[in-house]
Formats: sequence, structure tokens, C-alpha cells
Amino acid sequence: AGQVTVVGAGVAGVETAAALRRAGREVTLVHPGPYPLDDRLPDRAGRLLADHLQALGVTLEFGQGVAAREPGKVRLTDGRMLRADVLLPCPAPRPETALARAA
Repeated sequence: AGQVTVVGAGVAGVETAAALRRAGREVTLVHPGPYPLDDRLPDRAGRLLADHLQALGVTLEFGQGVAAREPGKVRLTDGRMLRADVLLPCPAPRPETALARAA
């Protein structure tokens, strides 16, 4: 696989991006938030994590989402096109609350 684009910088997205980069893949991490794990980490910790990912060689596209997918590329919400030979969506898990509500 050439350029891998991981969408979502929650736990799964961060771990996936880091592992792929360590395996020698070109990786871009796209996330609508200002830094990885922005729903779990304070600003300073999130920015340190972003610095670590950049030091690994992961390209960061924060404040962005994927607006459209085309063969071999994605269009970000700001209109820019990125190469994306492989697109890996890593959405944040959503708890199933129906069982708890029914109890």
C-alpha cells in the first residue's frame, strides 16, 4: 500500500497511524478536532501527542474531515485533495445505551 490516510484521531486512529508509520508506510492522519484524542486529553497533552506523531513522520491534517473520496485520493473539507491509496476510517466508538435504558 502506498499512501495510507487514517480518518479519526481517537485511540484507534492514533494507534493505527503510529503502527503503520513504524512499519514504514506513508501515513496522513485526518481529524476534525484540534489535536488527537481531543475528547479525552487536555490541550497540552493532546499537542504533545501530536508532536510525537509528527516526530514519527505522520502527516497531520487537523481541523479537517473527508468531504469526498475518489479513486486514489480524498478531498478534505477545505477543498484540498490528498493522495490516499488506502483509506482507513477509525471512528470513535459509540456506546450502545439501549440495554441500559431498558434495565
